Amino acid sequence: MANIFDTADHTAEYEEKDIQDNKAMAILAHLSILVLIPLIAAKESKFARFHTNLGLIVFFGDLITLVLTAIGTPLTAVLIGFPILFLAMIWGVAMLVLHVFGIVYAAKGQARDLPVIPGNWKILK
Repeated sequence: MANIFDTADHTAEYEEKDIQDNKAMAILAHLSILVLIPLIAAKESKFARFHTNLGLIVFFGDLITLVLTAIGTPLTAVLIGFPILFLAMIWGVAMLVLHVFGIVYAAKGQARDLPVIPGNWKILK
């Protein structure tokens, strides 16, 4: 069984200067809605775009958390909302963990896939 935390490392595919110049943008890419900043400001950096792609995937996961919460909250009066809110809470914690992994990888100057997110999932080209 493969370790889900042993993800593919693509760091060698990026120039050291690009990595050093764009670490801050790569970190911002993993801070939910702030992913829009490197999407616009660092579109020429391959390293920042790698992290922006991952950040966008996790941001869409954040949106799923919001939708589940919006559905579950009004349904708590009829008790069906509690399992939905529990699912939203578990999903939200998973998204938080992925954000933390992304921030740590970006701060270390690494271009690694996030756990459970295949490296071939691309939003940006």
